[in-house]
Amino acid sequence: MSQASVPSHFPAHDGPRVWVISAGSSPIGIALARQLLAHGDIVVAGVPESNLEREDPHGADFEAFLDELASKGSDWEERMKPVIMDIRIMNECQVIIAEAISAFGRIDILICCSSQAIIGTVEELSASERTRLLVKDQFELNYFGPVNLIKAVLPQLRKQKNGHILVLGGIST
Repeated sequence: MSQASVPSHFPAHDGPRVWVISAGSSPIGIALARQLLAHGDIVVAGVPESNLEREDPHGADFEAFLDELASKGSDWEERMKPVIMDIRIMNECQVIIAEAISAFGRIDILICCSSQAIIGTVEELSASERTRLLVKDQFELNYFGPVNLIKAVLPQLRKQKNGHILVLGGIST
């Protein structure tokens, strides 16, 4: 394609886009949601269920973000839908997709940004049952999690004949 045939800018979208963010309570999820809402878009944010066995380390940041939205006094709260989700569980991935479609009629963009890393040598990480389970959990979150969410959203994107999938990962992915 020659340089002359490349459009100078992307076409504007017709209205607010519907984004699904896998890790809505993570620092990157909150930053993305803040920017998308400021742009007028809609965000469906996957958030982990905090309980005694597994406390969400970003829960306080997400609660502060929700308070910030409430204080804006506009339609920001209406355009932000948190949904409890564990990306490792296929049924929960299907639920967040169904809730996004039910609430907003479509999904334009899926962002998989759930990630965790375990630091250590290979010998250390296979030394005990506990560390083996930590590595297994990391693999389920970083690899199978996005696969689950992509499998859940693909039927809708095919039906719409439109949509985007972004997967953000790190060295552990």
